[in-house]
Amino acid sequence: MGFVVDFVELKNRIGLWIDENWDHAFLINKQDSELLKALNSLTQKKIFILEGNPSAENMAKYLYDYVNTLYGDLVSKVVIWESPIQYAEYSR
Repeated sequence: MGFVVDFVELKNRIGLWIDENWDHAFLINKQDSELLKALNSLTQKKIFILEGNPSAENMAKYLYDYVNTLYGDLVSKVVIWESPIQYAEYSR
């Protein structure tokens, strides 16, 4: 009570999505056909294809759009941390 969304739910839905799609994956631009071909030749791989380069800025926008499909207007922004002092954020 008093919460917009419980952190346990966020972890279970969004954290799981990140673990399944981005964690220990090759994040690549869909236009990088040579790298995609090389990665597809591997027997064990985890690839996530983005519309643009896999920058923190593009990842923040992608994650914002995904989370927005789950929670709509409850989402105000997404922040992707690159290091303890560097981050990118996306908001509408």
